[in-house]
Amino acid sequence: LAHHKGSVFGHLGENPQPTSEYFRNKLAIEWSELDQERFVFLEDEGATIGNVHLPASTYQRMRAAQAVLRLNVSFELRVQRLLTVYGPYGSEKLAEAVRQFSKASGEMQTKELLDHLSRGELQPVCEAALRNYDRMYAYHLKNQRNEHRVQDIQVSSLNSQEVAGMVLAAAASLEPAVPLQPAAVEDVDNQNELVVQEAHCYCGGHSVHVAGDPQSVSICHCSICRQLSGAPFIVSALFKSNRVSVTTPDGSDPVLLETTTSSRVRRQRCGKCFAPLFADLPGRRAVPLVLFTWEGGPPAAWQPKHHLHYDSRVMDIHDKLPKFRRHAGSSQWEDAVEQRNNT
Repeated sequence: LAHHKGSVFGHLGENPQPTSEYFRNKLAIEWSELDQERFVFLEDEGATIGNVHLPASTYQRMRAAQAVLRLNVSFELRVQRLLTVYGPYGSEKLAEAVRQFSKASGEMQTKELLDHLSRGELQPVCEAALRNYDRMYAYHLKNQRNEHRVQDIQVSSLNSQEVAGMVLAAAASLEPAVPLQPAAVEDVDNQNELVVQEAHCYCGGHSVHVAGDPQSVSICHCSICRQLSGAPFIVSALFKSNRVSVTTPDGSDPVLLETTTSSRVRRQRCGKCFAPLFADLPGRRAVPLVLFTWEGGPPAAWQPKHHLHYDSRVMDIHDKLPKFRRHAGSSQWEDAVEQRNNT
């Protein structure tokens, strides 16, 4: 329905993707024809498939599934599968896909992968893609979900019919004991927080995962933010601390550089490329908006809501957002101008 297999190479061999609206309508028609008392099998991935978006209710129901089947397939077999599926498209097509993914994988890793492809070395590219996705899948699988709902299936074959039979057998053994109603999703404030966004630093050595929409998005003009970024202002999204995490491609501990800029703020950067990753505040974490990419710009919930420390600005910004002279809730710059004009 989505004309996409869900990965960086997922568009290869597919027709152009439909709009999200058309996709959702087709999905609703297909869903209406399903037996509501039998299992429906969905691939447990994110809320987007290429450039189309799942309906929020469908994604929420998927994340709250009472049974999750995890196929444990060896790394070598999965590399072989990728080479079989995507290898025939050749280095040039794969290189185009890798370039489109450069903002997420980092410039350094992208260059390495393109060098491999220029020499016709497809296997290292498939291996790198799997390592990146394994890290994301491991986080996604366990995020806000009880581990006891996950059942492992050991797979040692690339025969699709054989694997499908194993999945059906496992599901049949679970069906009598699995409630029809979805499980309650743990530690979730609202439906939006089921969606996890991922961003990467410049070198691709660290990934930042944020769950749900930010509590606030601010444009900060303070001298500290300007001096550390080399920009006239920065835009940051604020989350509860437990909604932000950092991972590495190989699962090792993150290597971060910390700068304490006040008694309340500790800023963290990638220890390799020095890109800013997040700032720790009491009970909150602020993540630079520039790390993230969206087709058509940030969603409405991620749009800036106000300016901070506008008195410290180095350039005027002509928009209709509130402009606080210092921190949020302080007097606004427009108020100060009006007071001076009245006197």
